[in-house]
Amino acid sequence: MRDSSVSPGWRAVLTALLLLLVLAAPVAAAQVISGPVQALPPSGGVGTWVVNGVAVQVTPATRLKFKRPVMVGRYVRVKGYYAGGTFFATEIKGKKRYRW
Repeated sequence: MRDSSVSPGWRAVLTALLLLLVLAAPVAAAQVISGPVQALPPSGGVGTWVVNGVAVQVTPATRLKFKRPVMVGRYVRVKGYYAGGTFFATEIKGKKRYRW
């Protein structure tokens, strides 16, 4: 006989609650923001960029793909996701104006 402090009925309830918590966790969906760069951090790379009015958090893991230097006014396409109300960039690519 197995000595358990949790009865089989409570074990089922706890398992169901755990499953509900896992399935209800928010999933970060990939999103794209396109437009002009309006602000850059002093370093020009890692930090908070503003693209088309949206604050974008750029991390060391963000892939930057540019043929020319990044500057305010340059059009970009940002791929990323929202987490905790902040948009995190996974990739930023320079674009010609209005060619998406």
